[in-house]
Amino acid sequence: MDTTGRTASIPARDQSGCGVVTYAPEMAVGTVIVTYQRPETLFATLTAVLGQSHPPDVVVVVDNDADHRVERAVALMGSNVVYEPSPSNVGYGAALALGMRILRSSLDPDWYWLLDDDTIPEPDSAAELVRAWSSASHPAQQYFASRVGA
Repeated sequence: MDTTGRTASIPARDQSGCGVVTYAPEMAVGTVIVTYQRPETLFATLTAVLGQSHPPDVVVVVDNDADHRVERAVALMGSNVVYEPSPSNVGYGAALALGMRILRSSLDPDWYWLLDDDTIPEPDSAAELVRAWSSASHPAQQYFASRVGA
């Protein structure tokens, strides 16, 4: 366990330029999921996100409708899932920004994983994104996204 209390390790980008992937203490990952009137779909996405081989430290669900069904679904997921209702549909971009502000003020994660409620990730999606970043050939390359669909 390191000084941050984290115990797992994930690949970290090699800063030497040798192309060797080294391992470092786990980086904090915060996830924002934006939802609008789809509690069943959100529940499936949350289940997949929390079941990752590299699960996020905190998940913020921004509800663009303040739907009590969504609030109940989030309440079933555990203490590291935060429900943030919006009194109106502020739109996807504004909802992502709201969720990121909440994460930055509470966790200040190294990584932000941004999802829509119908983006159900494969079990190793987060780990693969981190692995892709850590093995990037260009040091300034910092943005990766998952492929949606077949």
